[in-house]
Amino acid sequence: MRQRRAGAPGTPGTAERPGRVRVPRSGAATDPGRAEGGQWPWPRIQIARLIHKLTELGAAVIVLDALFKEPDNASPASLLPLWFPESEFSALRTKAKQLPDHDRVLAQAIAEGRVVVGFALTNEFKIAEPLVKGGFAFPDGDPTPAIVPHKGAIVSLPSLTNAASGNGVVTIPGDPDEVIRRVPIVFRLRETLYPSVVAEMLRVAQGKSTYFVLASAA
Repeated sequence: MRQRRAGAPGTPGTAERPGRVRVPRSGAATDPGRAEGGQWPWPRIQIARLIHKLTELGAAVIVLDALFKEPDNASPASLLPLWFPESEFSALRTKAKQLPDHDRVLAQAIAEGRVVVGFALTNEFKIAEPLVKGGFAFPDGDPTPAIVPHKGAIVSLPSLTNAASGNGVVTIPGDPDEVIRRVPIVFRLRETLYPSVVAEMLRVAQGKSTYFVLASAA
């Protein structure tokens, strides 16, 4: 079997073609180093502010295609020990722990909007299991055996993934000659299928919960 196409999420076939999905009011930082947020990577509290702003403007969906796999080292509680390691500054470090944690603020912003986060697939074994946000249905039979499996995944912090409306693959695999000739919309990690981050963007924008994957014999 080979993957043929995925219908519009939540509807059999292609009743709503992805090309006709209207996703208004999108925002992107194409050159973060020159953006108002300052040098990249931004502190995650800055990303939270951007998400709040886009949500207020009515963004249909917001996609974070960066990985946040470690706590933000720009959070006050993490930063102050580097600046003031001496014991006489222990009171200052204690007060810093009472300041907002950047990852907690970002998780709250993600939960309040329609946000899709991402994870990367790898051929190196990793025990991480990405969180599945949308289901799959197979009217023509299960295509899983025909999809090349990956061995592991690199995921973002659970607090961020749990708060998100969608979670998709940001990996774009190339051919053996390292040339990218196709962009899959369905990926396989061991025996589980996951959508690409673009597919998740469309699913969340449409408010759907399920992908219908149509397949045909090779």
